[in-house]
Amino acid sequence: MDFFKTGWVYHWDAGAIEIGQADNIGSIRSGEIVPSNPESSAVITPATNHHYPVLMDNGCCKKLLQILYLIATRAASKDEKVFKWLDYIPGETAKYNNLHGGDWVLSGPMSGCQIVRFKAAGYDNWSCAHIGTAATNPIDNRMVKDKFCAFLTSGEVASQEVQGFNPGVAVDPSDLIQFSTKWGLSGSSKPDIYLCMSKEKCYAVSLFRLPLQGATSLFWLCGPIYECAALSRGELIQALRKPKEDEKVYERRHGAGSLEQEIRRRMREREREAMMLSAGAA
Repeated sequence: MDFFKTGWVYHWDAGAIEIGQADNIGSIRSGEIVPSNPESSAVITPATNHHYPVLMDNGCCKKLLQILYLIATRAASKDEKVFKWLDYIPGETAKYNNLHGGDWVLSGPMSGCQIVRFKAAGYDNWSCAHIGTAATNPIDNRMVKDKFCAFLTSGEVASQEVQGFNPGVAVDPSDLIQFSTKWGLSGSSKPDIYLCMSKEKCYAVSLFRLPLQGATSLFWLCGPIYECAALSRGELIQALRKPKEDEKVYERRHGAGSLEQEIRRRMREREREAMMLSAGAA
């Protein structure tokens, strides 16, 4: 990965990204696979062209950041990198088809979702997907994982060209603490973890948000970078089908088989709502 470098500062307005919409019928989530917004991109510019040995002093050296802000806003366009943006939609899987060999994809912040790189039927180039699980929603999580497992075992995917990645677990927390201490970041400063993927590589990039009052965009200090280990298609399906702790807790509270019962109930509600919406449109 030649663009992101540990210790460099980057200029990126993450809030400007337009996220795609979940393909829900009415209010009922179903774990569907939906297109990521193809118009969304992340345009990131290095705010420095070398490694700054000391950046932070008691929280934030604002004078230096003001200088970096001027450098970044005047940086030559050749220094920019435009990433394809892969959406995160809780309860759904966002999919980006037909990416070219030189494309790089960014997605996040990551915590525990699986990212999948694959070859979709009908496309000559590679595709990727962000399986939108959430920390405290076992029903949505089970539905979205089951739906994607069915997709992987269908004829829509070349079975030998599937790799799964989990950037959220690739990082070493002790590395992040050491980096934060070295750079004088506050004890409460935690990085966002972003997936950075190409046709051949997948990285977990830690980015620490830097405060700068008065700036319309944001600065990020790049922390440790990790190459993510790949899961095969079989390993990925096994990981997706394995019950997570929140699913086990749900079943302990509501009884064995209660998760599947709730999923079936929700799908019946979705079907009824779809029929009502269809009748109203007629």
